[in-house]
Amino acid sequence: MNNHNRYASIKKIGEDFGMSRSTIYRALHAGRFKAVKCGRLTRICVASVEQYFASLPAVGAA
Repeated sequence: MNNHNRYASIKKIGEDFGMSRSTIYRALHAGRFKAVKCGRLTRICVASVEQYFASLPAVGAA
């Protein structure tokens, strides 16, 4: 399955990307990550998280 169609739980995103729950929720509320609700569950589009990280400046960049 490609990342464009893959969704993960908040816990899994936190584990995979080294982010706290509160940081993930702030990013969701700011519109940085795409997510869907399935009943009480929130699933985050993994590609949107990867795009966010790709948009950040590199360490040591001018």
